[in-house]
Amino acid sequence: SGVVSLRDRDGKGVPVSCNVSAIRDWKGKALGFVLACRDLQDMVRSKEIIQEQGEEIQDTQERYGALFNRSLICVYVYDFEGNFLDANQAALDLLGYTKEDLPSLDFPSLLAEEQLPEAIKSAGRIIEGRRQDRVASWKLKRTDGTFVWVETESSLIYRRGEPYAVQGIVRDITQRKRAEEELKRHHERLKELVDERTDELKRANQKLEREITERIQIEGRLRKLNEELDRRVTERTADLEKANEELKELDRMKDSFLSSVSHELRTPLTSIRSFSEILLKYDQEDLYTQKEFLGIINSESERLTRLINDVLDLSRIEAGGMVWNDVVVSLEEAIHDILPAHQRLLEEKSLRLTLD
Repeated sequence: SGVVSLRDRDGKGVPVSCNVSAIRDWKGKALGFVLACRDLQDMVRSKEIIQEQGEEIQDTQERYGALFNRSLICVYVYDFEGNFLDANQAALDLLGYTKEDLPSLDFPSLLAEEQLPEAIKSAGRIIEGRRQDRVASWKLKRTDGTFVWVETESSLIYRRGEPYAVQGIVRDITQRKRAEEELKRHHERLKELVDERTDELKRANQKLEREITERIQIEGRLRKLNEELDRRVTERTADLEKANEELKELDRMKDSFLSSVSHELRTPLTSIRSFSEILLKYDQEDLYTQKEFLGIINSESERLTRLINDVLDLSRIEAGGMVWNDVVVSLEEAIHDILPAHQRLLEEKSLRLTLD
């Protein structure tokens, strides 16, 4: 048996597998041969396809390997137990590990303790075949003890049609996180400043409201004081006007009084002068007439004294120190008393006074 190439009627070579066997009689003598051939074109084509696919797979693996190992993006693979199977150099450099460290790495060794439950839950959802609906952020521990912040996107990878691991890519967002934390601190500080300023403004507003209230109260009191002052000024003005009128009346009365006093003073003085001149001029008058004239002079002198005392009493009246003594006076006696003093004056003016 063997593989030979036969030509078809078009002259094209056809690979076939031939098997030759002898035909013998009962004595074992060869009577002829049987040639069985099988067309190997499909088998050869399948081998060629498999070879081509193998080459393509190898090429894909090489391209994937180059992309995986040389990419600046961090790529990692972990199994369903959370143990890391592989990671490219960028991922190893990010955390400070080497390929030899991979077998010892798992979730607890890399994640911050407070994030471990959420990471296990997230991995469980991916393993169950659910689609990762959002980018996840994690805080990973480096070999030097420091931490870096990363964002991850993960998906299942398959072998012979069955999922066997999870592959993810990582982006370093440490600088962004620091900027966010710095922004958050600035925001909190700004909020504190705003709150402080708001409190200051509230206190200033409350103080202003108190001052306005006090100002309104003061203005109210001032208004009442002004009203009271206006009332008092009005009352005082009225009192002053009344007092002024009284003073004017007193002044008029004083002028009238002084005029009357002047007249009254002239009357006894005239009588005294007249009777004195008569006595001096007519010394031949009898004793009775002289005594009468001297009596009139004496009476008018007393009257003049009383008038002067009345003028002096005026100042005491104005000072409020006058003491009044009420007595009964006979008008008839008063007329009879003053008549002799005025008789001479009446005669000089050709007047006659008649008493009933």
